[in-house]
Amino acid sequence: MKKTLTRPPRRLAVAALLLVALAATACSGSGDAVSSAQGTAAEGATNATGTGEGRWCQLVPNRLVADARWGRGDEAPNDFLRLTDEFDLPPQLAGLADLPDHLKQGFGGNYVNASFPAPNGGLVQYQDKSIGVIMPTSRTNLGTPNAQMDLAVVDQGGGVVSYTHYVERDGQELPDPFDLGNDQLSGYFRVGAVNGVTIPAVAGGDEDQKAYLTSVLADAFDDSVVWVLVRGSAKLYRASMLWTSLIDDAPDNASCVGQP
Repeated sequence: MKKTLTRPPRRLAVAALLLVALAATACSGSGDAVSSAQGTAAEGATNATGTGEGRWCQLVPNRLVADARWGRGDEAPNDFLRLTDEFDLPPQLAGLADLPDHLKQGFGGNYVNASFPAPNGGLVQYQDKSIGVIMPTSRTNLGTPNAQMDLAVVDQGGGVVSYTHYVERDGQELPDPFDLGNDQLSGYFRVGAVNGVTIPAVAGGDEDQKAYLTSVLADAFDDSVVWVLVRGSAKLYRASMLWTSLIDDAPDNASCVGQP
């Protein structure tokens, strides 16, 4: 008996077409799935800017700032600081660009308090969200009536709110720091900068994107902001914390660092 070919029921045909379409979509989107999986590896990511060709960059909270440190002989960290703005400070703080020998390593690990004279300077935050930039007294004058310190207070927009010159003989004290403020760090970090922001050559390390920062302070009120002092500069910088996949097929991680 001759067999007659029959058309499959319409519902089955539609289901088959849907399965084919889903399979095609899964194949074409596999690269995005890999990138997304790698992107979520950055703890606490708040925003993602994925790019093609296997590269992935994410904004991450500033509490991860220590992860951007880059020690001698270490591989480049996945986290990095992207300098987005630079602000001029009063000329009286020009010494920040050429620190005395006892401060060449920067201010990291030094807690800035209201006592005076204090040997420590760098960055501190106050309860009104402003940032204090302190040029400390020279070691020669420390503990003498001639001890002096210079303080510039900067608002969240980078504008100088006030400048004060402190002298020990006048019995002055610095403002009280915010008790929930973060401690400053210093050392070599993985650093990038947007166009228009300059990193002094003297801050450069032994690898590309490696720079010495004399103070790094995570903002206590805005977890997307990090305040920075750079070796060889008398400017204050504002930065973002980012994470990059650093995977093998990333064509140019420097361009990831430099994205606006």
